[in-house]
Amino acid sequence: MPDITSLELVSWDNVNSNDRTFSSLTDLVINCCKNLSSLEQFLQPASMPIIKKIEISDCGSLESVPRFGDLRFLEELFVSHCQIIKSQRLFAPSLKKLDLENSGNLGGSIECSSLNILHLSNSPLESIELQMWKLP
Repeated sequence: MPDITSLELVSWDNVNSNDRTFSSLTDLVINCCKNLSSLEQFLQPASMPIIKKIEISDCGSLESVPRFGDLRFLEELFVSHCQIIKSQRLFAPSLKKLDLENSGNLGGSIECSSLNILHLSNSPLESIELQMWKLP
């Protein structure tokens, strides 16, 4: 079986990584998975050890994202139109580019010590408290 370096999940509502290992995966797109509520079990470093880019969009039931800190090669994260995310803290020390567009409450506390690009748009944040953010 050839190595997979890019994986796109479109309308896949029963995501489970217990029996899947994508050791060569570097890019992941999760789009329109309407019933997906959490990525905790799916986005594990053991199943995706060298993931570099994650795009998550139009997942209307997504409530939480994992600690990305254990994904030590993750450089880019794009979250769009996932309005009910309630994660108060985003921890991703290797992240270089963060794009949050209409992304619920994902930007309350950001700890991304390698971040070069931050793009916030249509955010429900009422204020930005930079002292809560640990940015370079």
